Amino acid sequence: MKTLGKRVTKRFFLDQENGFQQLRKRWSELLAERTKLDSVDHLIYLAIMGKDIRKGFGETTNGIKLCNGQKSDQGLRQALRTLRTAIMYSAVHRRLNRLFPDILNVDEVIVMLNNLPKLSHSNLLKVEPYDGEMFREEEVLAA
Repeated sequence: MKTLGKRVTKRFFLDQENGFQQLRKRWSELLAERTKLDSVDHLIYLAIMGKDIRKGFGETTNGIKLCNGQKSDQGLRQALRTLRTAIMYSAVHRRLNRLFPDILNVDEVIVMLNNLPKLSHSNLLKVEPYDGEMFREEEVLAA
């Protein structure tokens, strides 16, 4: 799946009725304040909103960079690596609470982030971002 439905993503919010609006408002505030946001922040936002996480990361086509060993999916790969490290060292809790205080069910978001594509894929830009059991809407309906 390239995107997630609202049945899946609504469980990421403390207020399941108004969570999307609160998140969008807070993201707009962060952008308006010119808060320094890195690629991981954008990756997290796209994932929470259920958007295609690959969308914000272009493919490297510069022949010199590719010859020097850079992978075509280097931007997304680096953001996922940084995110995985933050999850491993519990820094993602602080990041989520700093970005979106009192909006997210942090534990649910972390479970979802842990299920994003693994770095072992040869090209992350060609892998479906939400291809795990937890992303199936049918299972959410049954729960």
